[in-house]
Amino acid sequence: MDCYLRWRSKASMDSNEKTSENVEKAVEQARDQFTSAVIEPTRAYGSLALEYYQKLFSTQLNAIREFTDTSLEQSRSWLEVKDSDGFKKVMEDQQKELQNLNERFKADAEEITALNQEYMQKSMKLMEESMQKSQKQFEENMQKGQQQLEETMQQGQKQAEKNVQKGQSHQQKQSEGSKKSGSSSSSS
Repeated sequence: MDCYLRWRSKASMDSNEKTSENVEKAVEQARDQFTSAVIEPTRAYGSLALEYYQKLFSTQLNAIREFTDTSLEQSRSWLEVKDSDGFKKVMEDQQKELQNLNERFKADAEEITALNQEYMQKSMKLMEESMQKSQKQFEENMQKGQQQLEETMQQGQKQAEKNVQKGQSHQQKQSEGSKKSGSSSSSS
């Protein structure tokens, strides 16, 4: 009986160590999967958004700066008007500057549209890559889960067979012990 209890205690400790190792592996795998599925795509998307807004704000600030410089120039030229010829020249210059500004705004709008399209394309690519990676990870997890289940079932079956054999062996020893004790009491 003591042998059986010692064996049972050792088997329980071995099982606890294996369970602890399996839990550690599962935690590490979950951490890696979380990093791969959430953190990396979030970081990539954040980088993409930062790049996009940097370009967008740069384009807008340049447009504002140019508009401000042109407006100040026009204001200065109005201050220098002294006669009708000066008035006529400032009006002509102002028309030209308005056309230049209009072309600049059109070019800026095209640049912003191109930035938006580029941002959308890169965002879609990131999303597709993330979804493909997630699907691949899901399939790998399903395969690993199936393998672990099969291994666990095989280990359980082997353990059950060992337990049955040990139980039978233990019963035989008890049976033999009782036969010996029975035959020694009969012979007396």
